[in-house]
Amino acid sequence: MRHASREFGNFILRDGYEVTQNHKHGLSLNVLNTTTATEWRLSWIGANQALYNGSGQFAPYALGTKLNFHQKSNTFFAGVSWQLSPRVRSRLTHMSSSLKSHCELLTPSASEPCQFRFQKASTVLELAYQVQAADIVSLAVSTYPIEWVDYYKGRHQSAAVAWRRDWGQGWFSSAQLMRATNSIRSESALTPYPNGRNAAWAAGLRVGYAY
Repeated sequence: MRHASREFGNFILRDGYEVTQNHKHGLSLNVLNTTTATEWRLSWIGANQALYNGSGQFAPYALGTKLNFHQKSNTFFAGVSWQLSPRVRSRLTHMSSSLKSHCELLTPSASEPCQFRFQKASTVLELAYQVQAADIVSLAVSTYPIEWVDYYKGRHQSAAVAWRRDWGQGWFSSAQLMRATNSIRSESALTPYPNGRNAAWAAGLRVGYAY
């Protein structure tokens, strides 16, 4: 099956890039226990993609280098949601993705073909407490490691607490406070990312109406 002609993984394609193959396959399994309201989800998506770069611009190669770029990826997702008590519901999800890519250089005397491997994952735990009919307080923690093998490793972590109030007649509001940290460790001089760690706080308020 051929999908969107401008979609190619995490790349934002410029002019001169042509997706020549974009095949995807997937499986999904959802199970719901109607007695306990426990829900399980398991899914997989595999992609086999290729593009042609006729612009002659593809870092870190010299100007004028044309190539075919191929990549294969597998993404797995698992999640479970269950009721801890009549007022507390929890949800745990995990996603992992691996991608292997290589390029075939078409320009004579160009550099050796390239090979890359990317790995990333995401784990999220959420707890929601029904204070009363109109108020829900929730807590979420997440971790998101990412690695460009032999080039750099990074990790993003966050924790957030939120309060939602339903005001009636479709109106609601929600307030959230979040703390996030991010760290990167470079393993190659070719990567432009400096080693280090940073952190930040964020707060938000939303008012909405549900039809």
